[in-house]
Amino acid sequence: MSADVSLHGRTAPGTFFIVENGTPLLGRDLMTVLCVRIANNRVLPPDTSTSALPPDASASPPTPVLQCTAASSTPTFGCAKSFVHRVKVDASVTPVHQKLCRLPLSVTGAVSDELKRLLAAGVIEPIDASAWVSPIVVIQKKSGKIRMCVDLREPNKAVIIDAFPLPHMDKLLSSLQGSTVFSSIDLANAYYQVPLSEESRDLTAFITHDGLFRFCRVPYGLASAPSAFQKMMSIVLADLPGVESYIDGLNDDKCRFSETSLPFLGHTVSADGLLPDAVRIQAVVDAPAPTDATTLRSFLGLLSWYSKFLHNHATVVEPMRVCLRQTDSAFEWTDEAQASFETVKQMLVNSQALALFDPSRHTIISTDASDYGLGAVMSQVGPDNVERTVAFASRTLSAAERKYAVVEKEALACVWAVERWRIYLWGRRFTLKTDHQALTTLLTTKGVGRAGLRVARWSARLMPYTYDVIYRPGSENAPADCMSRLPLPAASLADDSPAAAPPADDSPAAAPPADDSPAAAPPADDSPAAASLADDTPVAAPPADDDAEYVALLTTAHQSLSAADLDSACASCPELAMLRTIITCGWPPSPKGLDPVPLPYYPLHLELSVKDNFVFRGSRLLVPVVLHPALISIAHESHQGVVRTKQRLRELYWWPKMDAQVLGAIRACHLCQSNDKTANPRPGPLQPVPLPEGPWQKVAMDIVGPFDTAAAACRYAITMTDYYSKWPEVAFTRDITTDTVLAFMSSVFSRHGNPLNVVTDNGVQFTSASFASFLKDRQISHNRSSLYYPAANGAIERFNRVLKQTIQLAIQQHQPWKPAVVDFLQVYRATPHATTGLSPFKLLHGRPMRTKLTLLTPAPECTAAKMDIRHRVSQQQRKMKAYTDAKRGARPPAFQKGDRVRVRKPLHVPKGHQRFSAPLTIREKVGDSTYILSNGKTWNASHLTVFPDTATTDEDTVESPVDRSPRPRRNSCQPGWLRDYAT
Repeated sequence: MSADVSLHGRTAPGTFFIVENGTPLLGRDLMTVLCVRIANNRVLPPDTSTSALPPDASASPPTPVLQCTAASSTPTFGCAKSFVHRVKVDASVTPVHQKLCRLPLSVTGAVSDELKRLLAAGVIEPIDASAWVSPIVVIQKKSGKIRMCVDLREPNKAVIIDAFPLPHMDKLLSSLQGSTVFSSIDLANAYYQVPLSEESRDLTAFITHDGLFRFCRVPYGLASAPSAFQKMMSIVLADLPGVESYIDGLNDDKCRFSETSLPFLGHTVSADGLLPDAVRIQAVVDAPAPTDATTLRSFLGLLSWYSKFLHNHATVVEPMRVCLRQTDSAFEWTDEAQASFETVKQMLVNSQALALFDPSRHTIISTDASDYGLGAVMSQVGPDNVERTVAFASRTLSAAERKYAVVEKEALACVWAVERWRIYLWGRRFTLKTDHQALTTLLTTKGVGRAGLRVARWSARLMPYTYDVIYRPGSENAPADCMSRLPLPAASLADDSPAAAPPADDSPAAAPPADDSPAAAPPADDSPAAASLADDTPVAAPPADDDAEYVALLTTAHQSLSAADLDSACASCPELAMLRTIITCGWPPSPKGLDPVPLPYYPLHLELSVKDNFVFRGSRLLVPVVLHPALISIAHESHQGVVRTKQRLRELYWWPKMDAQVLGAIRACHLCQSNDKTANPRPGPLQPVPLPEGPWQKVAMDIVGPFDTAAAACRYAITMTDYYSKWPEVAFTRDITTDTVLAFMSSVFSRHGNPLNVVTDNGVQFTSASFASFLKDRQISHNRSSLYYPAANGAIERFNRVLKQTIQLAIQQHQPWKPAVVDFLQVYRATPHATTGLSPFKLLHGRPMRTKLTLLTPAPECTAAKMDIRHRVSQQQRKMKAYTDAKRGARPPAFQKGDRVRVRKPLHVPKGHQRFSAPLTIREKVGDSTYILSNGKTWNASHLTVFPDTATTDEDTVESPVDRSPRPRRNSCQPGWLRDYAT
């Protein structure tokens, strides 16, 4: 039925439905027309300050809301009825009384009119005196009108700001998720609608040419105004969820109703997601090229606001950032910067919409790490089963983080991404995707006790979260891979906030949801890969590329067999069916003419029998071919050796060539081969180092320590020796950082000059970028020895051994060992070397060192230039080579390019860790005994052993006898100069 409804003096027609025993209801359309207000479950009379928003506000201009407002419009401002702002003042601050600022005559009339308007509206009131007095500032608008402001900088020094939180952009955007129609309402002079308490008004006093006034409402420019207004709005909108409100005096120019897209906080929101604001993007597009560093910084600052929409923001703007790093005073805009300037404009114009975060949908975090950056992408799966991006994030690695192992960088990317987006992920189950398969174990409870200390600490930081780690190959992880290889600078990170944050408090107030929560469950995966992993079978992950990284103890996948599986396999095996028939009917007297299938069983036919449709050899069951791999896997599940695995199988089962299959399976087992203690690589022949042409052309460096009994300033020793003269240099230091090493080198080079070549091991001090830059500036080449092969730098290693002996002797004699080292260096430098036959001092300086012994005899004439040192060194090296090669049983390595080898890890491998690396391929031979492997690292042949072929049988395992010649010995006799002494 239709009827007219009257309420509080307003009448409107309405349509009603009559039902039996129903509750009387009033529709929203009638409530809108009648300007009905509801607060605390009570119907209030209409008020001109608030009203409901019509659902079709944009369809019929002017709307009923605006009609109600226009009918009650007055020149005065609205005023909050139940809220008064009291300014908290610091009593220790002395009030400031400022003088009148003279205004231009052209604006005095407009200022007087503005004062009259504010007086009539009750915003200000005249006063006679005040301890606080501030001047006014007049600004002319584009329309020709003026804006009068009060300079409240001095009073603000005494204001104690209320710590009421202001709304966060992400929280505001979160409320728009799922919306398709948007409206915005602007309050005219919003602060003037908040009353100011009586005791706070004198703080806002200001002086004009018309006299002294003070504010009765909250003025613009007051330090506590933003928090006070937000507090008032929170009180007004309390208990009214989902209600849009407006205040008297709507500004029609800023109010927009029922639109499909809406500008909001510098962005454009729509049902499709979040886009940059078109007006601001046009300002970026129309911006001219910067002419100085100030305008360039402003432009880059504007870009950083929209960096969340740019996948490779840091890389694109890098040419422009280079212009800011110029040391010259003159600003130079390069062609590369101009190209970057135009490219970033085009990227903003073509930017894609980011999806708004939806707390009800499953969240996916994809991460990746490169040598210099981390990348992460937050995405969600929409109702169309399409994964949409919510936010991008990237950052560069610090100098220390770049030294992390590959697995540590990948783990750092996961931890960093999760903690950056904590407010979106805590309390919800999400999926963490990585392209490093080892993390599927290390970042879960399966990795407890297996990860390194650093990764274990990071894994503990992820324990408050509920997540699943999924391996995604790098080819399928393109967004995160791009973000890590095109990272944002560490000092200027990308805005990694999602387009809309979930309305959740940062502090966890409740436990995360249960794993079986419907909202927390990830989307179903019907792929064959997912089906194959539907059970709890652990899967063996491949090891990391870096053979020196101990990632995890991986378990081999195995399965259990049931009696039903065995019955089914035996019944469907044609080979066993033929055997059962022959055994039942009887074997022929001769194998001639026998079918090839049962032929291998003929020598054992007297031991074969059939029982319950199964074939036995004695008491052992004959197993079908399809079950051979599963049985071997079960027997080898604890990774015992070949003999024990065979023994476990032989007790119950048998099939032809079972021993060969077991041997082949164990040789193919990566864990067994990596921990094989019997396969020791054979060292290659010794390679003598050619003698340099002169002194201080080639030097060797190393680090000794730490010395536990030494003082803090002498914990380490940095050593250096000259290959030609054998001259040593030693410096004791507190630490062994790269800067300390470079300081030592600078000190030594200042005395002896720069060498042509430096030989070191692979310590982090010698592989850093600073060390390489130091040598490059001085045009010094750098050679590094093979990994874990100190013999490649034998000159310095031999000296270090003597140095350690000197320190140990001094400690045993309870003497300060630092002076003992100084005395040792003098003696070492003055003593003829066993290789050169001359002292290091004489070879370096061309004269013998003056010591206590030389004082007794006249110094001989220096004949260093006449001696054939090179002949003696060559002769000594030949003797040492022959002796060492015979002692070690060395022989030239037989490795060829393309061979598969294993790398033996250092002797101090912790228990439970692998002794050998994963199989690697020889890429290049760079020396007689040195090879570059497929992982790019250089190894000596003494650390390499051939990876056995998995197809090898028992017959192939017989090793050829090795001709072990007896160890050569020298005939020892007492030196003649000892015959004069009694023993």
